[in-house]
Formats: sequence, structure tokens, C-alpha cells
Amino acid sequence: MPNENIPKLYHSGLLLTYYFMHLDGDADAARLQRFIAASVKNADRMQAYEKEGEAYNKAVEEFVKHPDVKDMGDGNYRFPSTMKAPVPPEFPFDCKPEELPFKELEILLEGRSKDALIKAVEAALQKKNLLVVGGVADSDR
Repeated sequence: MPNENIPKLYHSGLLLTYYFMHLDGDADAARLQRFIAASVKNADRMQAYEKEGEAYNKAVEEFVKHPDVKDMGDGNYRFPSTMKAPVPPEFPFDCKPEELPFKELEILLEGRSKDALIKAVEAALQKKNLLVVGGVADSDR
């Protein structure tokens, strides 16, 4: 069964995009452009991290095949101190992986609280008669 919220989420996404392109700040989409640029940089860093992770996984596969490496179970291995185990890549961001989608949100907020932004979006969209409340556009009331 398809998610019933998808049309609402799609509509909300369109309205937010319109707001950040045409109504926010100087109505020049500057914040949105900075947000997208930062997100693209993050995506590039994440792709590099994933490639490093793939290389690490291959190195571990080869390492555990060595005859001096003994599988102790539960993902633990014993090996001579003369051998060095592969080192996993460090996560390249100063946040948890699950927080990454929100890392650059401050660019859009620009010092505003989330509640203040929501109020600004609602007010701007209502002024343009783009906000539907309870199934009726403000201009239809």
C-alpha cells in the first residue's frame, strides 16, 4: 500500500522550495543556493568515504585470509603483533551519520529557530495566497 503522506510531503516540499527561491531573504534564493552547494560538497565527501570503506572491507577480507590470523568468533581475530590490521576510515563529518541530512540546515535557518522559520514560511505563503488551511485557500474564504 503506497504511503498516504507522499502527496502531502511532495506538496510541502514544493511550497518550501518556492519559499526559499522567491520569498526568503532578498528573494534571490541565496540561502538555498548556499545550502545546495554545501550539500553537494557533503555528498562528494560521503562518496569518497564510501570508496575508502570499500577499500577497507577488501583489505580486511585479505587480512583475515592470512594463515597467521585466527578467527576467534564474534568478529574478533588474533594475529601476531608484527602484523597490522587494516584501519577503518574515519567518518569525515563532525556529526553522527544519522544527523548528516540536517548538517547544513543552519544555512537555511540563518539564526532563526525552526518555529520562527515555520511562522515566516506560513506568513509569506499566506500573503501570496499559496497556503491552504483546512482544504480552503485563504483567498477562497
